Amino acid sequence: MHHHNFKIGLVVLLFLGLSSFYVVHYGFYPIAIMNGEIVLARDYYQIVNSGYVFYTSALATYQKVKLSVPDANKLYQDITKASFDKLIEQKLIDKEFLLRNGISGKALVDKTLLSIKNDNLKEPVAKLYGLTLPEFKKIILEPQAKRELLIEDFKVRQENFNDWLNNAKNNVRLRVLIPGLQK
Repeated sequence: MHHHNFKIGLVVLLFLGLSSFYVVHYGFYPIAIMNGEIVLARDYYQIVNSGYVFYTSALATYQKVKLSVPDANKLYQDITKASFDKLIEQKLIDKEFLLRNGISGKALVDKTLLSIKNDNLKEPVAKLYGLTLPEFKKIILEPQAKRELLIEDFKVRQENFNDWLNNAKNNVRLRVLIPGLQK
C-alpha cells in the first residue's frame, strides 16, 4: 500500500512538473489583465521576438551594422516596451473590430489578405522577421488588416479613428502581472 502511494505521488509530481514546463515554455501564462481579459505571454513574446529579428536584420542588411551587446540589449528593451503598447493597442482594435463586424469580420480580413502570394514571401518573412508565413499573417498582417478596415469604417461613419484609439488607450483598465512591463 505504501509503495502504491509513492508511485501515485511520483506520477502526480511528474505530471505537475511537465505541465508547468509546458505552460511556461509555450507562454500560456498571463502577463496582464486588460479590461477583464487575460493577455498571454505567448502573444507578447511573439511580437517582441519578431520585432527584434526585424530590426537587427534590417540593420545588418541595409546599414551593414552588427550591434554590440550593449546596443542589442538597449534595442531589445526598447522593443519590449513598444511591443507591450502594440499588443494592448491590437487587443483594443480586435475588440472594436469584432464589435462592429461580428463574425463576418474574419471573412473581411481573409478577403483583404487573399492577394498575398505565399510563395514569394516565405524566405523574406523568415529572414526579416524570423517567422513562418502563417505566424507572419497572424502576428503582422491580420492585425494590420483589421486596423485598416476599422479606419475605413470610422471614415464611413465620419468618426475619427485616432481619437477613438487614444480614448480607448486612456480608459483601458490594465493590471500588469509581470514586473517591467508598462502601459
